[in-house]
Amino acid sequence: MDSQNINRLCPYSIEGDIIIIQIEASPEIVVGAEFKLYKKDSLDYLKTWKIGCQDGEVSRIGIDRDVHLINKHILTWQILCCTKVVDKFKGKINLDFFQDGKKLKCNIPTFWNLDNIPPCAIKRYSKFTESLLFVARI
Repeated sequence: MDSQNINRLCPYSIEGDIIIIQIEASPEIVVGAEFKLYKKDSLDYLKTWKIGCQDGEVSRIGIDRDVHLINKHILTWQILCCTKVVDKFKGKINLDFFQDGKKLKCNIPTFWNLDNIPPCAIKRYSKFTESLLFVARI
């Protein structure tokens, strides 16, 4: 993983509070996500957070790192999802980042309209992995 090859940027305020990750699934969709934070220069792994939601719920976790230190750090995530209803195959997942109560605007959106989501009952899931680079606004 090379920070120069990551296209999704998430600008944030170096003077603000911690960054909050929020994930939301459309009704009847079950989502689990694992986030990993890596150092900017060495790509050393720093921390993992896990979060889940279902049925239109919203779940939040805070990135408990000093905002002065996460500039150009890489956040990766792997999202797994399935449907609670056997004949429902479509759903939406929203992933948002907040600081000081305001939504941070990534240059590439972090929402997905998914088709062909497998039912949870057959113990299968859709999976995707993506990433972003935190960039401090000066």
